Amino acid sequence: MRPRRKKPVAERLAAKLDTSAGPSGCHLWTGAKTNGYGVMGVGRATAKAHRVAWELAHGPVPVGLFVCHRCDVRSCCNIAHLFLGTQLENMRDCVAKGRQSRGNGLRGEAHPLAKLTDDGVREIRRRLANGETGRAVAAAFGVPATTISQIKHGQQWKHVA
Repeated sequence: MRPRRKKPVAERLAAKLDTSAGPSGCHLWTGAKTNGYGVMGVGRATAKAHRVAWELAHGPVPVGLFVCHRCDVRSCCNIAHLFLGTQLENMRDCVAKGRQSRGNGLRGEAHPLAKLTDDGVREIRRRLANGETGRAVAAAFGVPATTISQIKHGQQWKHVA
C-alpha cells in the first residue's frame, strides 16, 4: 500500500477557511487554533494560518516583520485584511484601536476576555477572608487556583476595592 500524500498547502488552507462573509469580509480559519490564531502543519513545522496565506500570496515574510491584521480578528486569513509591519508598528496599531489591556483603561470586567466581574472579585475576597480555600473558591468561580492566589496577593484585580 502506498503512503498517502498530503494535499498541497494552498489546498489545505482553502479547505479550512470560511469565506461566507464574501471577498471584503473576514475569511475565518475553522481548523485548529492557538490563542485565537489559526495554526496548520507546513512540512514538519506548525505555522500560523494567516502567515501561510500571506506567504502564498506574496512570498516569504522579510526578517523582522510580522503579518498583522487590519480587522483585528486573529483567525482571519483574508489577504486584504493583512499587512506587514514591525513589532512596534503592530503594538502602535494595537494601542490606537484600544486592544491593549494596559494603558487603555480596559481592566477588570471591562476587558473583553474577563472571566470575573468586579462583584465576583469582591465575593472571592470575602470568601478567602472567611477561611475558604483558594481551590474551593476557584472551583466555585470556574477559574484557575492561580487566579485566586493572584487576587488574594494583590497581583490581579487591584482596582477593585
